[in-house]
Amino acid sequence: MGEDKDLIGIRERLVEQLRALNADVVHDLDSLGTEDGTHLADIEDLAGDSSSDAVIFERFRAGGATLDQLQRAIDRIDRGTYGICEECEAPIAAPRLEALPFATHCIDCKRRLEAEGA
Repeated sequence: MGEDKDLIGIRERLVEQLRALNADVVHDLDSLGTEDGTHLADIEDLAGDSSSDAVIFERFRAGGATLDQLQRAIDRIDRGTYGICEECEAPIAAPRLEALPFATHCIDCKRRLEAEGA
């Protein structure tokens, strides 16, 4: 029963992080535009427009990746596979999940995959 409560708490924290990051990404997107207030249509072109837009663009890209990781972690909780290594199917250590709640691999598999260049 305690494990279910733990997962509910983890899920709630992940959902809150997802909402907060989504709000940040939306704010960053809203700040990308021209001085006359029109929105720039092609976000890929923004990286070269100015240094501040390039920083915002990079934050947007990183934020999008993190949004995806958070959503996948929530989905794994919903499916009952959260905390299970996708490679070896062993439990992921609690300290690793506390540090990186969207971890998909145990530390051993992650190290091996990184060493293999995957």
